[in-house]
Amino acid sequence: AEDVLAHDDEARFLRGAATPSGSPFGPLTGAMREYLRLVPGGLDGCGPLRPHLALVLPELGEARASEDRATLFEALRCGLVTMSRDAPAAILLDDLQWSDEATLDVLAALAPTLQDLPLLIVGASRSDELPRDHPLRRLRHDLRRERVLDEIALEPLSPAETAELVAQVLGTPASPHLAGLLHERTGGVPF
Repeated sequence: AEDVLAHDDEARFLRGAATPSGSPFGPLTGAMREYLRLVPGGLDGCGPLRPHLALVLPELGEARASEDRATLFEALRCGLVTMSRDAPAAILLDDLQWSDEATLDVLAALAPTLQDLPLLIVGASRSDELPRDHPLRRLRHDLRRERVLDEIALEPLSPAETAELVAQVLGTPASPHLAGLLHERTGGVPF
């Protein structure tokens, strides 16, 4: 997927984020809502799965309630496939440390089935907020086992890197005092 995204000017870049008190499938539905803003009616191609997708995206119309988790997962898969059908897509699922178990379960189930699509899913989380028994740790283990995960650990910025980032944001070099103060207060974390 990275090669496709790197060479296609029409690639879609979408984002969904988990929140501490978020709803089930929040990061995925956030990305799908962003897609629907770019491509109104874009998920209509999910056919008979569309009413199941409407369970988590009420704006799609009448929902079909089902106790069948596999059908809901397949509806979410259809949404992701559809989002990358006409153009390659990259989806950032941010703050996964706050995700509900349903989101993490669907990512574990779907990741192996999506690897041949022009779709790149990037999950971001803060490792300092992950206790040993956090479900995200299990997801990472499962995805590594399936060989569908490439992990990149981002270290805090050095004082020089913090100064460089400040200069980029301000458009002019920061004083050494300001750059040092920002690095001290942030611990080198650019957020």
